[in-house]
Amino acid sequence: ELGQGSTFTFTIPYAEPAEILRRQFQRLRAEKKEAAEICLATLTTDPQTDDRDLHDLSLSLKQDLRNHDQLFHVTRNSWMAVLAVSPLEFSAFVTRLENDHREISRNRPKGDLPTIKIDFRGSWRLQNYADEEILGEVEQFYDARELVHA
Repeated sequence: ELGQGSTFTFTIPYAEPAEILRRQFQRLRAEKKEAAEICLATLTTDPQTDDRDLHDLSLSLKQDLRNHDQLFHVTRNSWMAVLAVSPLEFSAFVTRLENDHREISRNRPKGDLPTIKIDFRGSWRLQNYADEEILGEVEQFYDARELVHA
């Protein structure tokens, strides 16, 4: 009957990096065993960049992620990437991002995407560290109260 049935409610949690990363580390350890590694990078652009360009840049960055990578929008013009790659593979990520950035800019009617600065912040072989040790290092690059939830 119309209007009859079950009613339920639920909430969707905010993107809480520590919990997301704990789950990511668990999955990587299970799938990649002793080869599980992560690299941390911060990505920033000019604070004066307009909202539409920031939106387009954010979409572009998300396209360059792989299955086990995470991207957190930390402030209006910065992101934190936790990549399931070794330090040697990190340069391939940067090259892929730069190539895609150039390609999107070349075909973008509004002009080039904003320039992005990529800073390598560290790497960890997961078998050698407890989650809390890695999270302690990663958390210095964001303040959970300041994350942009988009």
